[in-house]
Amino acid sequence: MGYSFLLDDFMVLRKDLSRCAGSNGLQKTNVVLPDGFEVIGPKTMIEYQCKKLFIPPSLKTIAYRAFDHAQIAEIDFGRCNLISIEYQAFFGCKAKTALPDSVKYIGDEAVRDLDLVNEGKLKLPSALRYLGKKAFNLSRVREIQVDEAVVTQDSNLDALIAMAEDEGKDGLILSVSREGKEV
Repeated sequence: MGYSFLLDDFMVLRKDLSRCAGSNGLQKTNVVLPDGFEVIGPKTMIEYQCKKLFIPPSLKTIAYRAFDHAQIAEIDFGRCNLISIEYQAFFGCKAKTALPDSVKYIGDEAVRDLDLVNEGKLKLPSALRYLGKKAFNLSRVREIQVDEAVVTQDSNLDALIAMAEDEGKDGLILSVSREGKEV
C-alpha cells in the first residue's frame, strides 16, 4: 500500500491512479504517468491540462469520465496493454491519439470526442470484442479499418452501422483485414 508520486500531480494507491488535490498540469509539456497502476478512475483527469500525456504499459482500464474535459493535445499509449475504455471515458477530451490493439471493450460514447482519425481513416483495435453505441465521432471519417474478428461480432457491426446512419454517413468504406491483410 505504498505511495508513488509523480510531479506532485498523481499518486498510485494499490492499483488505482489518483490525482492529488489542486493539481491541474498547467504549463506542463510532457507528462509521463508512473507505471504500476491498472485503473484510471472516474474523473481522475478531469480538466487536466498538458501538451502530451504518456500512458504506461500497466494500464488496463479507463473508467467513466476519467478524462472529462481534459485539455490534452496528444495521448501516447505506447506499449500500453489497455483492455477496457468505459462509458464516456474521454468526454469532452479532444486529444489526438491512436488506440492500442489490445483494447477489447469500448463503451457507449467512450472515445467520441478523441481525434482518432488519420488521413480520413479510423483504425479499430484488432482485439476489440465490444463496441458501444456512438463510441466514435464519424464526421471526418471516410474509411474504417477493422480486423475480421471485430466485425464477426454482430453487436460490433450493428454499432458501426448505427453510428454511420445516425451521422448520415453515406459511402463510408469498411476495410476488413485478416491478420493484417485486407480481405
